[in-house]
Amino acid sequence: MNEHAAFGGGPPLGSKVVRFIYVDEAGTSQNNPHTVVAGAVVHGDDQLIPLEEHLDGLVEKHIPKEDREGFVFHMTDLWHGSRYFDRRKWAREKRLEIIKDIASIPRHFEMPILFGMAVRAESVKRYPQLNGNPATTSLFCHSIAFMGCTFVAEHLMREVHPNEVAQLIAENHDDAKRYIQDAHAIFRNPVEIKRRGIDDRYLPLERIRNNVLFSEKAECKPLQLADACAFIIRMHLRGDEPMIDPYYQQIKPWLSVIPKGEEPYAAPIGPAYPYGPMVEHYGK
Repeated sequence: MNEHAAFGGGPPLGSKVVRFIYVDEAGTSQNNPHTVVAGAVVHGDDQLIPLEEHLDGLVEKHIPKEDREGFVFHMTDLWHGSRYFDRRKWAREKRLEIIKDIASIPRHFEMPILFGMAVRAESVKRYPQLNGNPATTSLFCHSIAFMGCTFVAEHLMREVHPNEVAQLIAENHDDAKRYIQDAHAIFRNPVEIKRRGIDDRYLPLERIRNNVLFSEKAECKPLQLADACAFIIRMHLRGDEPMIDPYYQQIKPWLSVIPKGEEPYAAPIGPAYPYGPMVEHYGK
């Protein structure tokens, strides 16, 4: 067996430093106007194990001992008080405390956060071939947002970490996997990019190596951070949930791109992340 087959079948990474980009989505149901895919950029040598240990520490801090084994934080449940975090058993103040702790992770680790987005109404209008099918539209928006996040990741790697490469790791979604794989293959293929008339200096992908790897949150703990960031950004974009703002402000200094129309983070002392963020505006 080829030693690289387990990593998507791509060429060897050589001696370059590898960053893992853990990505997850929010807003794929037909009732959500925005679909967001967010990614947490994790240094494979310096940050991965400390991040996993930090997430384990949050489980120990907040979750009863009898429930800790294999526990996974889901931001939707935390925010709405559903499933494990049933609002009848978990006070809102306690749930918000957990959200605050998770949202503090990018600052704690000086960790870039990326995102891509799709606006459902715009996708339906621009692509009539979706035929107004809610399920197909959701999958399509998921793949568009995913590739937007991938594009931002490639930009970051070329401009900030030019001597490194990255591997994308996404939560496993059987329905969306084929759409994501197909879109990712296009971005990697110079012939296909030319055929489609795509002209951009960050394509084809060079620093994002191999195929996308898929995993479950229980097996890949950093996906919990991506889930949290995607949820917070999506709720911020909606604009009708002012209570999300404190948590958005926690992660905003670490966003490599920000929503178009927003002012960049500009505190008297900037974020410890030494390269930015890149402070480009994303979307409409």
